[in-house]
Amino acid sequence: MHPLKECYELTAEIIRFFEDEQNDDRDSKISVLQDKLRKRDDLMKKITPPFSDGEQVLGRQLLQLNDRLLQLLNKEKATIQQDITKVKKRKKIHTGYINPYGSLQTDGYFYDKKK
Repeated sequence: MHPLKECYELTAEIIRFFEDEQNDDRDSKISVLQDKLRKRDDLMKKITPPFSDGEQVLGRQLLQLNDRLLQLLNKEKATIQQDITKVKKRKKIHTGYINPYGSLQTDGYFYDKKK
């Protein structure tokens, strides 16, 4: 099979994988996604011109799928970043309860100099 066709099919498979709501385990989802993206990257390196008319049409469709994939990846990245900020905020609040005097500011100290 031509690498362009394989890349198109793999990209469509990745999009279907993203849109599947049954993939709740984030760690396994990320590991499967990394494997598929690595395979896709290898296939993209094998794509070389000249292209026939059918391959050009398939290439345009692949570009549209690629845009959709980028949207899904950015959405997933944003949710991961939100989760990380929530965890950091919870951690900061938790340490504030454990040691409430640990983060006192020392801005208001005055030092006298004797002459």
